Amino acid sequence: DEVHPSLVGHSIAKDFIVHAISTAIKEECQQKPYMEHVLPTTGWMASPGVLEARSQYVIVRDAVDIFLERDKLTPRKNSPGFTHYSDTPRRDDRFGWIATNPEGGETIEFYFSLPDDECHVVYLAVLRSYQGMGTFTVKVKDLRNGKITQKELDGQWEPQISVWSDNQLTSDRRGDPECRGACTVTVETHPHIEGRTGNKVKILTLSVRKCMRESDFVTEVIDNGEEEEEEEEEESNENQPEEGTEEKSVDNQGEVEVDTNQGEDAEEENREDE
Repeated sequence: DEVHPSLVGHSIAKDFIVHAISTAIKEECQQKPYMEHVLPTTGWMASPGVLEARSQYVIVRDAVDIFLERDKLTPRKNSPGFTHYSDTPRRDDRFGWIATNPEGGETIEFYFSLPDDECHVVYLAVLRSYQGMGTFTVKVKDLRNGKITQKELDGQWEPQISVWSDNQLTSDRRGDPECRGACTVTVETHPHIEGRTGNKVKILTLSVRKCMRESDFVTEVIDNGEEEEEEEEEESNENQPEEGTEEKSVDNQGEVEVDTNQGEDAEEENREDE
């Protein structure tokens, strides 16, 4: 709905919650006082650089009126079996591009063109539910180099919930881009799978962002390296004996051996005085 987070939002929330709980337990066990914390670098979030790169969308087109300002998701062409409507009788705000033909073969194509000739990552959000959903093929065609990237998707899963699901269609490989800013995204439905109660495919959002750069990943490596060096330095300091204390060791018979260096130094000083 209007305030429910997507799959990406759930991943972010999960990382924050797990980090907060695990940190609190660790500090309680080590009897450390509460201290200010920085953003976690766990899971796919990796680093602030990666998180920022993943959120810099240049295109977001929705089939549902969620935001005050939005770009409407309109296909360039579609078969008669793909229509735009709300499939929830009690509400009129669950719109999407929907196909339910049990024979499959329904198609819908979206198009976008950006001025810059750079690597871009394409996402398609669809409805995923526990019953009545179908399978489909998604093809992304780069109109500038002719490359076609294809993925097989399924709108049905085991969790007993129905939610928006983002699917990354192209990769972040800048050296071998799969979409250079001018692409078509085509969806074709498959025939009904025996045992399922329907064959629905519901398209919700098309979004595009720029591919991440190598510097986004380098930031993560540098940050983790600094943390490891600091931890090693702290451990080294903890193992160093305090000034003015004698180093002691216990032999196999349990007898305590005392460092005699200080006694030898004292005898040398006495001989010098004589």
